[in-house]
Amino acid sequence: MRRHPAFSTALAAAAGIFMLTLLGGLFTPGYSHVSQFISELGASQAAHEYPVRLIGFLPAGVTLLAFCWFAHRALPKASLTSAALIALAGLLTLSPTSSLVGLSQRAVEVAVLGWVVACGWYIDARSRVAA
Repeated sequence: MRRHPAFSTALAAAAGIFMLTLLGGLFTPGYSHVSQFISELGASQAAHEYPVRLIGFLPAGVTLLAFCWFAHRALPKASLTSAALIALAGLLTLSPTSSLVGLSQRAVEVAVLGWVVACGWYIDARSRVAA
């Protein structure tokens, strides 16, 4: 059973970012998922700066860009979806000085990646009905 590329890239992006966050945090001494940004895992002078950048962030970014391309081609144009994501990100993002900034970032990641996977699933299901 062949899946739509939007669905495959959505799952790959979500899995990649999840693994980046989980493994990068696991192997970085003193890293807290609750109080730190994931960007700190690849920051200059971080314990595993280059592997996190090249094996984590780069493939995740490329996969998300691929998903965006496939989704853009497959979905009807709707500005409401974009506005909802921007509003959600604004509501869940805390000040960088907050002790819970990492927790709010995880919430934003879950919301956005959940939307990406749901969108990929929708495109896949829609393409199966049309076929």
